[in-house]
Amino acid sequence: MAARQSNSDPPLKTMSLTAHLDELRRRLVYGLLGLLPALLLCLWQGRTLVVWMQLPLFGVQDFLGLPRGAYFFSPISAFTIYIKVALVCSIIITLPWMLFQLWRFISEGLYPNERHSVRMVAPISAALMVLGVLFSFFVLVPISLLFLLGWSAGYPDPGDAQPALRQIIDTAGRSGAIPPPADGARPEREDVDPATVPTPTLHVPVLHRDPEAPADGEIWLVMPEGQLRTFVGGQVLSLSTSRTSPFSPLLGAGEMISFTLMVTFGVVLGFQLPLVMMLLGRIGVVTADKLKRFRRYAALACCVLAALLTPADPISMVVLAVPLYLLFEFGLLLMRRSKPPEEPVEVDSANEDRPS
Repeated sequence: MAARQSNSDPPLKTMSLTAHLDELRRRLVYGLLGLLPALLLCLWQGRTLVVWMQLPLFGVQDFLGLPRGAYFFSPISAFTIYIKVALVCSIIITLPWMLFQLWRFISEGLYPNERHSVRMVAPISAALMVLGVLFSFFVLVPISLLFLLGWSAGYPDPGDAQPALRQIIDTAGRSGAIPPPADGARPEREDVDPATVPTPTLHVPVLHRDPEAPADGEIWLVMPEGQLRTFVGGQVLSLSTSRTSPFSPLLGAGEMISFTLMVTFGVVLGFQLPLVMMLLGRIGVVTADKLKRFRRYAALACCVLAALLTPADPISMVVLAVPLYLLFEFGLLLMRRSKPPEEPVEVDSANEDRPS
């Protein structure tokens, strides 16, 4: 009977199926217990998180000269968004802890010198999670919104152009083909020269921030936000202005929050790639020397993954594919520094005590 032994490791601890199930149940309980305080914290600060996640949208709207804000289209939308944001943010926060518990369960079947990688899982995962959140919030989400909203707001101004049907009706009316309406059906319109109509002159100061002590009823324009503001009754009231466009995006708060959460959660998962590569290399599934020969395929896989994690516009896809490939190279570096142990030596127990 051949026994699997290693020159440097003690014998591998064996566990029954019941023991494996008990260990899995314990790790799941530990993972949920770690999720509970994060969920309570996110519920406590849920309103702040919702507003915080809208900041990239506000910045893009100000840059494009669009009215700031999003809208609710259902009485329960505000509460639903609050619960969704708290739940997803708590999962993102506890992701390193959950990966640590998963690796603790896997490490029960490894040798002791393989298990020391468990200590590296939580800090590396937490650092990658923070990098993913920052990259999504400050880079990917604003660029995606700038491209998508800029596309909808970039249609040309029609100016005074009339629809073709309106031009046909006006031409037919002037030629007598269409009889005029009966008396009293529509008042006659008098063409008035705008140059002869006196218009009052109103000068609105253009400022970069609100005045320190505005007078009651004072009006000013804040740029580049493009907001017309006035001070009435001890508070500042604002009216957002926008440039003329045939299409104005009316954004739902629920759709915007879902968009931001989807992109952020996908980026956080994608940024765990170096950790997954390190663990696979540590347990001997694949080596860095084998993976480095497939760099071209890895670049293609990063592009496909970026297309799945983003709204699939070309700019956002490129912006995410580049750091994903850099994380792949970082994963190769971690695999080289965390090499798997030497293959155990098979010793025949029947010939173990035979004299030489």
